[in-house]
Amino acid sequence: KKIVTILSFKDILYDSCIDFYRVFKEQGKNLRLFLTNENVLIKGDENDMREIISIILDNARKYSVSYASLYLKKKKNKIILIEQNDTRDMQIGDMNKIFSRFYRSDEARASNIEGSGIGLSILSEIISSYNGQVKAFVDSSYVFNLEITLEAKAFVY
Repeated sequence: KKIVTILSFKDILYDSCIDFYRVFKEQGKNLRLFLTNENVLIKGDENDMREIISIILDNARKYSVSYASLYLKKKKNKIILIEQNDTRDMQIGDMNKIFSRFYRSDEARASNIEGSGIGLSILSEIISSYNGQVKAFVDSSYVFNLEITLEAKAFVY
């Protein structure tokens, strides 16, 4: 059952990163967090918000080579959360197919990385339930980018 309240998305993100920081370190990877100075209050279910962040961080932990960075921005009537990590053997371009249920790239299937290919489809469904958007791409520096945008309806100014 969802309990919708006004939450500090920034605090939830920070707490979640603290929980994952040790796991990244144990794997010899860095986890970096860049937060806006502004308050970021969101109207939503706390479990949904924690699930969004957990899926993002777990995916970054599995597939990053040496680091993952999260950026939380507030732009006019939008919250933007960007996750970036270095990659190995990924092709430059649009990666939105990763949001399909059970999708795993050829590289992921060929690796020893565990996973069923369901996490990012769950992420997409949660974001959609808040009328948000999520997109993924690999840029020209072979950095994987996951960008979530939530509109004003989902958060409080």
